[in-house]
Amino acid sequence: MVDIPGPRSGPAPSVRRPSHSRSGDEIELSEGFDAASTASHIVVERLHVLAQLSVGDMIHIGDGGVSLLVEQTGKKARARVTSGGAVMGKPGLSCRRHY
Repeated sequence: MVDIPGPRSGPAPSVRRPSHSRSGDEIELSEGFDAASTASHIVVERLHVLAQLSVGDMIHIGDGGVSLLVEQTGKKARARVTSGGAVMGKPGLSCRRHY
């Protein structure tokens, strides 16, 4: 297997104090660099990637332990947590298209 680099989130809280997301939580996503992510706001470190999202897409954080369902797209996107858990460090983000 090969780890293909994709967009990363801005740094989440440290290992000592990870950010926790619960199913049903609403999360805002925006593009940027040098900004930290929080439990309710994820900074995506790649430009123009949010414009590629569609309502109904699934976003997986890290190894997929935390999953989000895209509910609104645009310059900033909104998503709802469907599978919650702890997020820390600078996890990768992957998207599964809704067809």
